[in-house]
Amino acid sequence: MTIFIDLAGAWIIRVSMIGVMLGISVEMNEALYKSTNRANTKAYLATVDTVMYSDLNLAGYRTVVGTQYWMVLNNLGQWVTPDAIFWTASPTDCEFFADINNDGTPEVVEYYAVKNATTGLYKMTRTVNDWKSGNYPVIGTNFTNVMFTYYTVTGAATTTRSAMASVRIQLTVPIPGDSMKVHPTDTTYVKVMSTTDF
Repeated sequence: MTIFIDLAGAWIIRVSMIGVMLGISVEMNEALYKSTNRANTKAYLATVDTVMYSDLNLAGYRTVVGTQYWMVLNNLGQWVTPDAIFWTASPTDCEFFADINNDGTPEVVEYYAVKNATTGLYKMTRTVNDWKSGNYPVIGTNFTNVMFTYYTVTGAATTTRSAMASVRIQLTVPIPGDSMKVHPTDTTYVKVMSTTDF
């Protein structure tokens, strides 16, 4: 009789150990899944942020305010005279002059956030000299927050285009598999070039 009790006890101990091991394995898999999603989200944001930072770092490059330039915009040649480095500057739209291809003529680079009315999430688009065609290449999606903030030389926030000297980019995306958490980009300040910078 004691043998049966010993066998039953051994089975109970084995089943308990297997249950504990399965529980630990499930917890470890869930932690690994969340950790991987956080790393992927951070890498995704870093990629989008790098593209935007590279372009915005050239804002104003080889652009002299008040000078007339022959530009091809939307496949149409026309004269454009910039009155400021930033053509438009809103919290979700940033359009600026920069000679990004280094050919001596500035291009108009635009970043535009489009909010999906159904999901409430934004997608970020980027165009060069083609802001009215409707052909907006998407560089990032599923942002819960998109914000451009513009600053003067002294660091004060401004909405005056001619006074803008730097830009702060803020992008936030949800972390997949962890619906209560979001991952913001690191605060990025980009100094706008002046005619004395090149």
